[in-house]
Amino acid sequence: MKYYLLIRKSLTLIALGCLAPFTQGAENLYVLLDKMRVADGKIGEYLEVEEVWSNYHKTLISEGQIESWSLWRSNQQSYDFATLKVLKTGAGGTLDLDTILQELYPPERIKIFQSKHDVNANAVREIIETSLWKFEAATKGGKGWEKLLSVSDSIAIKWDAMTPQKDSENKYLRIESGIFKDAHQLLVNEKRSLTNWSLLKLEDVSGPEKTAPYATVHLRDKNKAPPSTPLMEAAKKSGYRDEMKMGELRDMTTNHLDLVMGVSKAGYSTSPLMDQINEEEVVKATVLRQTNAGHDKDLDTVLGSWVSSPNPNALRNMRGKNGNYAETKGIWHIAKRYRDGVENWGEDAGWYAKMENEVLHVGQSVASIIYDQLVFNGRDELMRKSKEQRTLVKEDGQWKIAFMTVLGGIDGGN
Repeated sequence: MKYYLLIRKSLTLIALGCLAPFTQGAENLYVLLDKMRVADGKIGEYLEVEEVWSNYHKTLISEGQIESWSLWRSNQQSYDFATLKVLKTGAGGTLDLDTILQELYPPERIKIFQSKHDVNANAVREIIETSLWKFEAATKGGKGWEKLLSVSDSIAIKWDAMTPQKDSENKYLRIESGIFKDAHQLLVNEKRSLTNWSLLKLEDVSGPEKTAPYATVHLRDKNKAPPSTPLMEAAKKSGYRDEMKMGELRDMTTNHLDLVMGVSKAGYSTSPLMDQINEEEVVKATVLRQTNAGHDKDLDTVLGSWVSSPNPNALRNMRGKNGNYAETKGIWHIAKRYRDGVENWGEDAGWYAKMENEVLHVGQSVASIIYDQLVFNGRDELMRKSKEQRTLVKEDGQWKIAFMTVLGGIDGGN
């Protein structure tokens, strides 16, 4: 049977949530998960591309091919964002990954869409994995569906990837789908932050890495307090005994996902997180622009990245090769230092910097970032590494550097 005939009936949902209507009914529920790695410095452009593609998925929803589409930011370093598409089949129906992708994204239709909207997703992101998951068990009640349907910024996902130990899969599943499902039901019944728990089974996957065959997924309302009952206390009320040793039956890795935007039958919505991400990208771009302007011998851009003259508190703190730090206080003292050094900068050798492992906090008017700075020459050879820190302030609506320091070389760099 054609995929689109299997999933013609509609269901008002946007992503993971309360499965009671499905586990009690005749439908099978699936999630199609794409993990995205975004090109350096391209997150802003990537979000614009996904916003355009939301229109394509809105059409798929109106055609009954999918129930919803949503974009989430990953807290895991292996990928930056994930898209979730919710699908369903009738009783006894099954889905195949290759067939799904052919039905949802036929080449000729994609070519027409890209031409019409002038978007090239491949230029800003790489899909590193596509996986198909089937819902096996879930709690009842809760308000996960309703909140996700309205694209509530308060909802977050905790995704625990589960790999049973050798010869322990059946025992693990009995405990997970029985005792721990009931335990999480007790927590959902408290009507606090946990709005849903579900067990997913991996049906198919395309990607370079070995994906865990199971996942437990928690929907959480960030605006509410955690359940008052500890999980293991709830598990023991549901029949768990210490000798069951759940931790020895499976390996677990956890990722947290935060909603960015989504499309359901109610339409398109964005989370406030989207504006926050864009602001974070502006902060990172300001820092990189100042650093790379120095390599490009562009003094005006270097100085224009700093707070202006009314603020005498700008501070440049540099670690020398001898391990000592030298401070330069005040923007005009910093400017003089740069100007005095221009004559000795020499020819532009095409050097440039990149950021890795950023720890970034952005407020209304103050931002702070700590990161590993990697400097490359014009032949893309790594020349040096350092640990860097910048504090920025909002000045006339623009982020400007107020403090910088080199915290020290990393991996032997200076």
